[in-house]
Amino acid sequence: MIPAVLSCVGVLSKSVWLIVMAFFMHFVVLKLAPVCRGRENVWMFIMVIISSVPINVYLLVFMGVNNMLFDSIFVLGLFRCVLYYAMLFSVEELILGLVTRVLWKKQHKIKLK
Repeated sequence: MIPAVLSCVGVLSKSVWLIVMAFFMHFVVLKLAPVCRGRENVWMFIMVIISSVPINVYLLVFMGVNNMLFDSIFVLGLFRCVLYYAMLFSVEELILGLVTRVLWKKQHKIKLK
């Protein structure tokens, strides 16, 4: 939960430094937590789901305040918010997932049954 707390505090205090620290803390937590060994990609995915919410919401609020989302039709602005949130989330997951896979090449297979 350390990356999630850092991202919340970073957004509330508008500190880029804390948000960057939250990014690096994902990797520190993966390295130190024994439960994550062998399944680093899955745990990175779960941690990013939780810790990226405050940052993404802050970016969407910033865009809304600066009239980048809501033009003339309110419903289209809401659809834009959902679309931009999904795009931000996907890009974060892809980047952090790729970096995690490069750092931890050998991982256990996930059995879905």
